[in-house]
Amino acid sequence: TDPEPWALCCLPNEQYYRPLRYVPEPYDILRQLREYRRIGFRNLSFRGCINTSEQVACEINAAVFTAFQANPDGPDDELLDDVISAWGAQEAAAELKQSWRLIDDALSLAPDWNHGFGRDEHLTLGPIVPDFTRLTPEDRKYYWHVCFDELDTIKGPLWYIPDLSDQACYDLVLRRYAESLFPMLAEAEALLRRGEEMGGVAADVCREQRHYLRIIVSHYRSRQHWVEASAHLRGMSGARPMAEVIADEIRNTRAFIKLLEPTPERYLDMERTEGCLYMLGSDLLNQLAARIDVM
Repeated sequence: TDPEPWALCCLPNEQYYRPLRYVPEPYDILRQLREYRRIGFRNLSFRGCINTSEQVACEINAAVFTAFQANPDGPDDELLDDVISAWGAQEAAAELKQSWRLIDDALSLAPDWNHGFGRDEHLTLGPIVPDFTRLTPEDRKYYWHVCFDELDTIKGPLWYIPDLSDQACYDLVLRRYAESLFPMLAEAEALLRRGEEMGGVAADVCREQRHYLRIIVSHYRSRQHWVEASAHLRGMSGARPMAEVIADEIRNTRAFIKLLEPTPERYLDMERTEGCLYMLGSDLLNQLAARIDVM
């Protein structure tokens, strides 16, 4: 009966970052919401990886969506200040907002590509190994997933190698990672660490945001290592030796496990449900330990 149409918003977290549960992007979300209103939509609903407070205590993406609905003409910083004040963390408002801006900008500049190996692209990356054919059948299972048994989409042992089309693609990805992605995320972490030093509720909010940020960084480190491994196997100039790449990924995987323990479901989308075969399942920590053993 409502004469005005509804818009079903596909917000940034819907697909971009799975299996990561929480990637704060309030400024990008507000940009999209304002564009929906500009073209005439007044009733907004959403789909996407937005969490309940039980999953993420201070979920800025969900909070800013609600704040925008209540005050669609409010400036971005005003809406964010209202949310931060409602959390009781106003002492760290500047640090939180600037860190979210940096995360937003950093990920908007980070190339995202189909890494094209046996496991679904929404899963964590598999072990980096120089010769897939020398793995034991048990080790090789790491690269298989339930849907591939039925669809038979693995076409050969080299499917686990991420496909970089040429030297320029390799250079672009690693240059963006080195010059913008990781430096900006490091700056965001420093701001959140400063917020933790303020004590009280502000410290608790900043500590939670920083923990999720460290998981984001570890996830993208794995992506970097896969690009480097691919470049080495394709004989591209400037590629690091495979042994160095594997050693770095082993260290990164160990750090990733520590960040996820003891409740990885707080940080990653893990449930396997009908129509969602790409989810990780409850044995993720064992999968990650197996990744280290394989490498």
